[in-house]
Amino acid sequence: TLEKSLEMAELYVQAGCDAIEWCLPPEDPYMDPPYIGAKLRQARNRCGDYEVYLKALAAFRKKFPQVEIILLLYQETVLELGTKRLIAYCHEHGIGTILSGNLSDETARREIMESGLEIAASVNYTMYPEEFEAVCSANGFVYVQAMPSPEDLKAGRGRGTLKTIIDKLRESGVDCPVYCGIGIRSPQDVTFIRESGGQGFFLGSTIMQYYEEPEKLTETIRAYKEAGREPS
Repeated sequence: TLEKSLEMAELYVQAGCDAIEWCLPPEDPYMDPPYIGAKLRQARNRCGDYEVYLKALAAFRKKFPQVEIILLLYQETVLELGTKRLIAYCHEHGIGTILSGNLSDETARREIMESGLEIAASVNYTMYPEEFEAVCSANGFVYVQAMPSPEDLKAGRGRGTLKTIIDKLRESGVDCPVYCGIGIRSPQDVTFIRESGGQGFFLGSTIMQYYEEPEKLTETIRAYKEAGREPS
């Protein structure tokens, strides 16, 4: 529910999260992993009115102005909202980045970037040419798949693939920050990400599984954040 989401977001802040992904649930969250996709479908079934979500986010933003908010949007959501509405909302509430794994509409991309907002793009281990091209043409951070899936392992793509992807991005002239997510299961994974060239990380189901255990959730976030600190 939206109420539960707001409750968890406040816990994230209290535990020390620097940024929070805020997703407006699409009709079909086909790009998300099963666990998170199921949560998005539940949310959408309860409320499909994006204005309700935007109103709640505005209230959260007012309460916690220091936390970076990253809007996670499918292309369908961007087009349904309309770029003018989306751009105006982001500027009004101090949101500077939109993360989208499938925003290929050139008109929407151009209007968003020309407005001063950043578009963050994602790339996974399969490294599809169109995906890599979108990353290179974006103006925000790059979201790279952190850990190999079972399918990746079968195809011979192991943990070392992360460094290969980051090195290729840098060699291609991409100088935006590189953040990693998906499949992070232990604080040691964060150390691996940093050693591979990643500059930050996102946690999803790893902390979402503790929604009914707030103390465990807070403890887990703090442990990962500590692992992410640069060694002195």
